[in-house]
Amino acid sequence: MMLWLSHDIKWLVHYDEGQKRHCNKTQVIRISRTNKRQDRNMLKRYIVQIIIALSALIALPSLAAEEGQDKLAYFTLEPDLTTNFYTKGKQLGYIQVRIDIMVAREADLPLIERHQPLIRDAVVEMLGKQSEDTIKSLAGREDLRKNLVQYLNSILLPETGKTVIADLLFTKYLYQ
Repeated sequence: MMLWLSHDIKWLVHYDEGQKRHCNKTQVIRISRTNKRQDRNMLKRYIVQIIIALSALIALPSLAAEEGQDKLAYFTLEPDLTTNFYTKGKQLGYIQVRIDIMVAREADLPLIERHQPLIRDAVVEMLGKQSEDTIKSLAGREDLRKNLVQYLNSILLPETGKTVIADLLFTKYLYQ
């Protein structure tokens, strides 16, 4: 359906499925009011669709930024840590470890680097308290790893205000 004004603007020519007819002024007013309501409703629908599309465009980059912050990252304590541990005899045993610290967010790597001396001291202290059986057994090594994660997070929590270490890996583990 198309509406056109004639040249003298007094008559509205109404095309309806190929048929041409003239309308009087009251019909023109009714048609124009109906068209205005339809136009308003259509405009409202378009505005709602535009708002939805814009909100999706605004939300997606922030979601992507949040996902980018949650990437795992690793920090290697270098040089390797060497300390002694208790043995059954009069001799001291020695252990040398290389530790990789896994952090849940890449943004936390500077915190680990800043507190590296505190972490190294805590690891050496904890390794020095272990018995020969704990150091030499696989189960003891796994328990030591889990305890180190808990202990390091407990000493870093007052310094950083959050739990930073997700896990800890022994990438080198030598004992004598």
